[in-house]
Amino acid sequence: MSRIQEIDIDTDEDYNSNIQQQQNNINNVVQREPITPTVIAQNGMIAQIMEKRADHKDDETGEELEPGLFKEQCVSFATDALGYIHGSHTSLESSRAWICFWNLHALDLLGYLTPERLHEPTKTTQSKVVEGETCDGSIKSRSTGFLKRLQQPSGGFAGGMDQVSHMVSTFAAVSALMVVESYEVINRRTMYQFLMRMKTAQGSFKTQEDGEDDSRSTYCAMVVATLLNIVTPELIQGVPEYLARCQTYEGGFGGQPGVEAHGGYTFCSVAALSLLNSLHLINFNSLLRWLVNRQLDYDGGIQGRTNKLVDTCYSYWQCALFPILRAYDESLASQHHAMFYQNIGNSVDGKQLFNQQKLQEYCLVCCQNVRGGFSDHPQRGRDYYHTCYTLAGLSVSQHNDLYLSVNCINGSRQEMPPVTLTSDVTAPPYTLSDCTDQEKLSNLIEPTHPIFNLCLPKCGNGQVPFILEDVDSKYTIGRVKRTLCARYNIPVKSQRLILGGRQLKNRFVSISLTPLSVSVSQTFKTLEEYKIDGEFPLHLVLRLSLFAVAPVSNPNVRVAGEQPPSTTATLPTLEQEEAGIVEVDDEDD
Repeated sequence: MSRIQEIDIDTDEDYNSNIQQQQNNINNVVQREPITPTVIAQNGMIAQIMEKRADHKDDETGEELEPGLFKEQCVSFATDALGYIHGSHTSLESSRAWICFWNLHALDLLGYLTPERLHEPTKTTQSKVVEGETCDGSIKSRSTGFLKRLQQPSGGFAGGMDQVSHMVSTFAAVSALMVVESYEVINRRTMYQFLMRMKTAQGSFKTQEDGEDDSRSTYCAMVVATLLNIVTPELIQGVPEYLARCQTYEGGFGGQPGVEAHGGYTFCSVAALSLLNSLHLINFNSLLRWLVNRQLDYDGGIQGRTNKLVDTCYSYWQCALFPILRAYDESLASQHHAMFYQNIGNSVDGKQLFNQQKLQEYCLVCCQNVRGGFSDHPQRGRDYYHTCYTLAGLSVSQHNDLYLSVNCINGSRQEMPPVTLTSDVTAPPYTLSDCTDQEKLSNLIEPTHPIFNLCLPKCGNGQVPFILEDVDSKYTIGRVKRTLCARYNIPVKSQRLILGGRQLKNRFVSISLTPLSVSVSQTFKTLEEYKIDGEFPLHLVLRLSLFAVAPVSNPNVRVAGEQPPSTTATLPTLEQEEAGIVEVDDEDD
């Protein structure tokens, strides 16, 4: 373990300052602990924050101005990046999938990516042909065409052109395709094969062939599998136990078992465990204690590790954990308000277990560029990564009911909660003005999902519409059919089954099951015994794949005597699934 080199403070002349408050802070630090490089950097940042806040005051009254979000400038910064990136970014060639996601998601968080704007031609690129397909120059068309070329025949996505599949790049590409609603281009069969190849015996996932494995790549694998509805018992075997071993004595999680707790790895571990319904494996109290201590009392920013500088990206990585933990056990989370008061040492604004006001002030006042975008620290340049995750952190700090979106994928039967900008939920959004005046709510960001970091309408209940596809596991189409038939006491060999799709909000499809030789009334009478609290349950046939029994009034349920549709060997398109009936033959595994 490396030793911290102490600096002789008697010979250090860098602390001469005309700012009395700054000198007092340094004196207090000297009295408490030795001067280390981190302490020096922290005090330098304090001086920068003081300068930023001094510039953010009214010249006449001396009062602090209301912090504002430069939305138009942020939109311009992100849209320009989708059309042209400066040559100085050539070192980020392997991160092109990430650059695409960062900017698309930033635009979505800003409320810019309406259906109309998704199909509008961009200002930087003329119409062109991509792989033989006409590209109309719109954000959706260009993004889809580019990401499609990154998909590898063996499964997964590469980070850039002529590169190999990478787990983290795959996560970025799938997320970007979800933003523009083009998930139909993803080959889920080869994706599942790629995920299984990357899995290790200890339950983690590698980033690539012969690559490293850690909790980050494991989280990426779990999210991709969940979003694409290809989670199987083989895929998740041993994963919860591996992630639980990554928790350290501090309470946070490291990238691997036995390494230092880190904010990014803590998010990846806890979010993945939440998807797997396995948060009971962790030390909840220790984790929450570590989390609430990561917000610093002076600047309000969030640090990623103990005794490190704050960084705007942790506004999401750390703060998104609070709604996840609240969804797991709201009573336990509420018990730690007293701990929060003690550690932060100031008044608590908002309804979450961190100081929402101070975090938003730090992001908007200290790290926002007047030309749009955000930096990690004051006096640093803006970049796409910190712009995306600062906006996501602002979203988490503004919307108090995001934990409900976690509940609906963790065993609850409720639908996606109405967490919207209209605030028609139990807890209204918290902005610095904390009011409903539309002008003062200009800072408001679209709500993002705490686990997926996708705007809620883009991830539904955490899944794209279910497609009956024969992945390389024991869950083939035939096995799914037989499982359903056994569940509902329907003879497999004597009946032809119809799977009816019903369009729900957020592009999520409810699946109903009806044998052609049984009337609708008889079918639902048989299924009455499966009701729970007066509702039909959600069946985990493919894990996290919802098979909800549709109501009798469902127009897509066929009754006895109707002519069945013709059977084809190809999978149904997304439009066909959303519009009506898909017939499945009784083929074997």
